[in-house]
Amino acid sequence: MRFVLDTSVIFKILHEEESTEETIELLSLDKDIDFITSDLAVYECGNALLQVMKRKDQDISILLGEIFSLELDLKHNTKELCSKILENAKQHGITYYDATYSTISEEEDAVLVTEDQELIKKAKGVPVRKALEMAIGKT
Repeated sequence: MRFVLDTSVIFKILHEEESTEETIELLSLDKDIDFITSDLAVYECGNALLQVMKRKDQDISILLGEIFSLELDLKHNTKELCSKILENAKQHGITYYDATYSTISEEEDAVLVTEDQELIKKAKGVPVRKALEMAIGKT
């Protein structure tokens, strides 16, 4: 089974300290499950962590580094992928950011996992799950 995790899910894993260890364990339990994301998620999570953590005066480098321990298959943008993302964004009335994850889901024949309510409503043509635990439970 294949899942594309968007930033809303990855950020939740990184930011909610009490669930981070548990979720990292969960992500590495079953080697028959592939977790995929865009390299865009690193930038989006970095920015979100910077905003949250500067109010708490904490070092975000450790949390941001956790992205790389999640064993995610980071998809990099190509000219072809960017064209498809742009087309999907226009067609479905979603942001380029959101279209990145839905397009990768489509390309990878994977379930999109998000906590973003708007994306859940507007994502067309790809299966979407609201919560990571729900997605794992459906495998």
